[in-house]
Amino acid sequence: MYLGQLNAAVASFTNVDTVSLHTSHPGDTGANELVLTGYTRKSITFSTPSAGYIFGLVEFLDVVGDIEYAGLWDGTTFISSRPLMATLPSPQRLRVLVEVTAEEKL
Repeated sequence: MYLGQLNAAVASFTNVDTVSLHTSHPGDTGANELVLTGYTRKSITFSTPSAGYIFGLVEFLDVVGDIEYAGLWDGTTFISSRPLMATLPSPQRLRVLVEVTAEEKL
């Protein structure tokens, strides 16, 4: 696979435009989203594909509680989730790094 194909593969993931926080597994619908005054999903912008890799970083402010998953959204459509185990006993800033890689396997 050529580098251009790897970059195209990860670029296809950039339809994800927001990230959410979940207190337990969100299933296929984005269920169990954090309920907290002032909480909103955060917009994410991904880097330019390079060597089959992209990343995006979002920051949530004043998060408190047990956060078990980060959810990935394309508009109002839930796409996927990733485990994110964080226990925040008092309001804190929480940064979520989303990385996408593609690699050639021989």
